[in-house]
Amino acid sequence: MDKITTMNISFTKMHGLGNDFMVIDAINQKISLSSERIKQLSDRHFGVGFDQLLLVEKNKFKKY
Repeated sequence: MDKITTMNISFTKMHGLGNDFMVIDAINQKISLSSERIKQLSDRHFGVGFDQLLLVEKNKFKKY
């Protein structure tokens, strides 16, 4: 039997030019998503439904 885990994720769903986007703010919330979980979320019948995932993170590079 598969273990079901839940996670609250704050996100914004947007669309444009035939694409659906799930935008997640990873600056103000801790996010850990496996590729399988992303696949589940992208499902239009059982998940959020998107074809583009945008994860907004802090800049990891040195600022000049």
